[in-house]
Amino acid sequence: MHERVHGYSRTNELRDALVTGTPIAAVKNGQVCAYLSAPTNWLANHGVAETDEDMCALLAGTAQMARQSLSFLLPVRRAALLRWCVTQGFRASRPMTLMTIGEYREPQKPYRPAVNY
Repeated sequence: MHERVHGYSRTNELRDALVTGTPIAAVKNGQVCAYLSAPTNWLANHGVAETDEDMCALLAGTAQMARQSLSFLLPVRRAALLRWCVTQGFRASRPMTLMTIGEYREPQKPYRPAVNY
C-alpha cells in the first residue's frame, strides 16, 4: 500500500514495527485499507490509507483502543483530515513543515509521513 501511494516500500519498517511496536491496520471488505506503523510514537509512526474516510476510521478506532495518546505527523495540506482531527478532539502539539531535497512526488492518497525515513 505504501509503495502505491509514495512509490517506495516500507516493508522493513513494518517488519521492525511488528517486533518492537504495535502497528495497527483498518480492514474493509477483507483488504487492508489503512495502517499506522507506531500509533503512539510520532518519530517512528508512518501510515497510509486508501481514502480520507479510511484514515478517519483508523484514527478513531486506534484512539479508542490505545492506552497512550496517539502521536502522528499530519500534513496541513490535507485540510479535510486536519479539520476532522480537530473536530474529534485531537490537538496539534508541534506544527512542522515538510521539506524535501530532490524530486518530490505528492501522494494522492492520505498518508502520515515519518521523521526517520
